[in-house]
Amino acid sequence: MGGTKVRAALLCGALAVSATLMGCRPVEDVLDQTIVLTTADDYFAEVRSSRLPLVSAEATKHEGVLTVGLRNAQASPLVIVGNETDDADRSVEGVDVDVARAVADELGLRVEFAYVADVATALGSTCDVVMGVNPLESNGFDVVGNYVQTATALFRSGTDATPATADEVRAARIAVQAGSAAGQTLERVGLAQNEVVCPSLVDAFDALASGDADFVACSSAAGGYLGGTRGGIACAGTLEPPTAYGIAVSSGNSELTAALTESLMSVENNGTLNETRRIWLGTAGMLGEDAQVQGLASAPQSAATDASASKENAAQTTSEATQSPDAPSDGTSTETEVVAGANAATL
Repeated sequence: MGGTKVRAALLCGALAVSATLMGCRPVEDVLDQTIVLTTADDYFAEVRSSRLPLVSAEATKHEGVLTVGLRNAQASPLVIVGNETDDADRSVEGVDVDVARAVADELGLRVEFAYVADVATALGSTCDVVMGVNPLESNGFDVVGNYVQTATALFRSGTDATPATADEVRAARIAVQAGSAAGQTLERVGLAQNEVVCPSLVDAFDALASGDADFVACSSAAGGYLGGTRGGIACAGTLEPPTAYGIAVSSGNSELTAALTESLMSVENNGTLNETRRIWLGTAGMLGEDAQVQGLASAPQSAATDASASKENAAQTTSEATQSPDAPSDGTSTETEVVAGANAATL
């Protein structure tokens, strides 16, 4: 992508004026003198250099850079590792990646990524922030914002994204991956007898498509992503309250914490965050309390361990889906340019 040419857009009126001023010379000659060609990398470097960082050099590990930690066990589509041999500029992508780039743009910083295993250790040594952290995991660090939520959810064929009723669900056949956390949730809410057990989440969605199941139960993130790649599939509500995830930052770094809070609010207000959720998570992009199916037995998220289990389930169930890093085929480009700004096309 760094080698592509970026052409400045010209209005027809401007071309006409230029052609008039230059006599009857061919339009190609006019274009050669009025359109400036530059590489995408040069363009984004110019954008960055024109911005003043909103935090001091002491607030980040490296001046002018926000070093972002991506969790090793993070689930698709929150983090998707692509094939570097095909396109090195898109070797990593997903919700966490796009949100990190957008926030870094707001801060006037270049972004770099690092994979981390332990949040507290990483914040003290290898990175400035870590994406995808639940506030209940907090241990010597703060968690800023709430940019994505996950829960065990139901998906059905069609476009109806309103929560199903308890009566609908109790009478339905529910496809679920064998041994998944979603299966445990079905048991907790009294729906174990409705299960259509499948070897993988892909098989579960195949059962939905063939009419062998009425719903698929899985992580909302995994289902939103896979449902988007197939098309014609909507989230039919969650089976538990959603668990929120934000950005972890060291508790002592009050300057960066305040700046992150403001930046996340900005990308929420300008629509970037909603667009990112829509592309990667489809109809499961933003979950609230009103998204939960009402009238079933309670299935609370009791602590951070439950939240971690939900993410592990999403990682397990999307293992087949992540062979291709393409985003949902909802007519939207999979390019990270959906996140406007200097970091949209860089790693």
